[in-house]
Amino acid sequence: SEGAMAEGLPGQVAEADPSAPLREAGRNTATERLGDNVRNWFNEQNGQTLQGALAFVPFVLQAAYFEGNLSETQTVIHRGTGGVVFSDASGFTALTEKLAKKSNGAELLSQCLTSFFTPLIDLINAYRGDTIKFSGDALTIYFPSVDDTKCSTFNGIVPPHGSYGVPDLGPMATAVLRSSACCIEIHKRLHMFDTGVDGVRLCLHIGIGCGEIKILQVGGEVPPETHVPRMEYLISGAP
Repeated sequence: SEGAMAEGLPGQVAEADPSAPLREAGRNTATERLGDNVRNWFNEQNGQTLQGALAFVPFVLQAAYFEGNLSETQTVIHRGTGGVVFSDASGFTALTEKLAKKSNGAELLSQCLTSFFTPLIDLINAYRGDTIKFSGDALTIYFPSVDDTKCSTFNGIVPPHGSYGVPDLGPMATAVLRSSACCIEIHKRLHMFDTGVDGVRLCLHIGIGCGEIKILQVGGEVPPETHVPRMEYLISGAP
């Protein structure tokens, strides 16, 4: 038929359309303009996402990455000394059981988690702690021993531990002091935390250790829902 002839037979090369190059040039120009806009938007959004994501990456992991110590084949990514805190909050099981019976339970749970963990993380950061791992409602926090007397901002008047007139304790003792003070403040502010849900309160249990530590990178398996190997980070060392 004429329609079939117009479309061309199988294997037949159609005659060139004189207007095709103009249409293609216009399409490429529009695509390039759109590509620049999309690329700029993506870069901006991606930058904001990455900047926000850094808050969830321990500083010691960021340092290991920039130092080239975070390859998938490397197990020990950091060696150091300092204090290690393990903090666990009991009461979340009772909280989730009660919220599961409410129509807005997910929203209330989100509010409770935000109200509890926001001041907790703020206190850890204020005392220069580095949250290495969340394990449900438990946290592992690293307080590295650092010689602040070698810092350019050290004025030689107030020692690193912050008490005027008291001799410097040294990096390790200062790290332990800092971690202990942080835990005391956390316990004062968040122990028996009132969730506002049927009288449920969160009770804190905190332990502190110190010494030489290693931060290990383990895992490497690819979960079925993604194509990216999953790593876990652990602190090891004699207490």
